[in-house]
Amino acid sequence: MLNILLTGVGGQGTVLAAKLLAQAAQTRGWNVRTAETIGMAQRGGSVVSHVRMGNEGEEVLTPLLALATADLIVAFEPAEGARVLPYLAESGAIVVARSAIQPVTAALNETPYQGERVLDALRSRFADTPARL
Repeated sequence: MLNILLTGVGGQGTVLAAKLLAQAAQTRGWNVRTAETIGMAQRGGSVVSHVRMGNEGEEVLTPLLALATADLIVAFEPAEGARVLPYLAESGAIVVARSAIQPVTAALNETPYQGERVLDALRSRFADTPARL
């Protein structure tokens, strides 16, 4: 079973990427399930797509990943990648985009959002496993 979590903000193509992965899995004959949590996606809000693939013939009964089960996290935005880290399996990998997008909530806050600081925190978190980030 392959568990993949894609995350970003509205308008980045997170849902489209999940659909492309699902279609590729189906083309291979794999059982696949997807689910999206869209929230305020049209306003730049958080978007999370769950993709579960039965790559060894397993039947996928539920589309949602449990915590600590993601084999791969693809984060289209750094803060969104940090937000979903509890889903990453111990042996999983995370790919994070370097470009940050100012979240809607940051416009209401006096402290500016600094994507580079989030990336630094993620690099620090995975310092002992450099290939993971």
